[in-house]
Amino acid sequence: MKTLLREKHFYRVVFVLLILSLLFAGFGRPARVKSETVKIEFTVGGVVAYVNGKPVPLDVPVIIDKTCNRTLVPLRFVSESFGATVQWDGKERKITIALSGKVITLFIGKKTALVNGSKVLLDCAPKILFSRTIVPIRFVSEVLGATVLWNGKERKVTILFEKTAPKQEKTVKADERAVSFTEKTVKISSTDIKKVKFYIVKINLKEKNIRVYPYLSEGGPNTSESSMAFAEKIKPIAMVNGGTFDLKYFIPTGDIVRDGIPRFVRQDGYEYRETMGVTARGTPFFADGITHYSIVINGKALPLTSVNGMWHGAVKLYTNWYKKVLNVPEDSVLLVVSNGKVLEQKSGTAFYPSIMDDKTYALLIPKSVLSDAISNAQINSVRIKIEINGKDYSGSSFIKCGPLLLKNGKAYLDYLRYAYLNRTLKRGARSVLAFDNSGSMYFIYTPTPVRLSYGDLSVALEKLGMLSYAISLDGGGSTLLCYKGQFISKSIRKIVSVIAVPSEIPADKNNLGQP
Repeated sequence: MKTLLREKHFYRVVFVLLILSLLFAGFGRPARVKSETVKIEFTVGGVVAYVNGKPVPLDVPVIIDKTCNRTLVPLRFVSESFGATVQWDGKERKITIALSGKVITLFIGKKTALVNGSKVLLDCAPKILFSRTIVPIRFVSEVLGATVLWNGKERKVTILFEKTAPKQEKTVKADERAVSFTEKTVKISSTDIKKVKFYIVKINLKEKNIRVYPYLSEGGPNTSESSMAFAEKIKPIAMVNGGTFDLKYFIPTGDIVRDGIPRFVRQDGYEYRETMGVTARGTPFFADGITHYSIVINGKALPLTSVNGMWHGAVKLYTNWYKKVLNVPEDSVLLVVSNGKVLEQKSGTAFYPSIMDDKTYALLIPKSVLSDAISNAQINSVRIKIEINGKDYSGSSFIKCGPLLLKNGKAYLDYLRYAYLNRTLKRGARSVLAFDNSGSMYFIYTPTPVRLSYGDLSVALEKLGMLSYAISLDGGGSTLLCYKGQFISKSIRKIVSVIAVPSEIPADKNNLGQP
């Protein structure tokens, strides 16, 4: 009997150990990255390639350059087959191909290329054939980690590429029911002579699936885009033009911050103190004071003044709004940060900030400054801290603009602080950003010609009887209001920035509205 009990006990122990071994079998091993082998085949002179057996038409035929005996293929085919990001700079005749941390820079007609900033000598230069850019496929493929096979008898090229499935950021559709549209007209004098008409888009930020974001023109702060270009890129439920900008240089006069990451910071005399935006929890706010930015590394704060190449400072921040190559010197460290974690740490190389996603940013810090900030080489946490008048606005999305038109529901105007004083005297249409005390934000457009300096717009907004704070955006030819695909007002000139409610937002509870 005792023997039988011992045997039962023994089998129980073996069974438990077996279960535990199965449970913990995967522990300590790196997570498998979902990938697929891509097989690309084409022949010299052909106008069709095959990707995993599926035909893909080519813009121009595959050729062999007789001067270097190398195969050249259309550039767009490279981006589509490999899943790489491709940029074309027509002014410099430059091609940038980026994939999985590898950045290749090629120049039309030149045999010198760059791979992550390091010079590489090619035996065949990229060319333009029938208005299409063609590149040496072996060089590009091998740099991106592919294997290239050549069948001389059939004049056939086979490329085998282990394509890692890109991490897709999950998105959800914004709740269109949270956005509504109305028209209102108010009198601003005792007679019926002077009336102001308003087109009003109301955004209920208490709804979960709704966000308000600032956007900048694709090329950066010194460029502009049409209303249609912004609409095609954002696909907004609602959109209004951004704040004023330097008409000569196309530079916004105030800061632009999205999800707690500053994208543009103005540091000169045109800086606005007035700031309006939405906190990380979806609450609209107004603040009047100097905005202070800092980078907190392992609990120690370092001042931040330089954002995307504007102005100077020991700690420089770059986002994907920066479209140039960033050369990292040996005496500095580049930290690529996402959600508080350092993804990469580099020195003495080139980096393209434009290949980062919206939640990622790069910090360029002198090694001497970084060593003073942390006691050891291990960086545990990095975050951006934003303060206005001592209050923490970290994680918020906002713009600086002005002048303020409505304060605590009452008409207000201190136009002497306005960057372009002469423009307050001009009569014209205006755009306005506003919010009320119930948690809603408003995009407002008036086609009625008004002057800011005479207070007409401020008085009219007060008479609406529904707003707590309102701030002036750009006016005149820049006035823009779009609602559910319809332009109530389309800007007649290109603009630098817009504020919009995108139709899709990240599926992240920290990026949604009020819980």
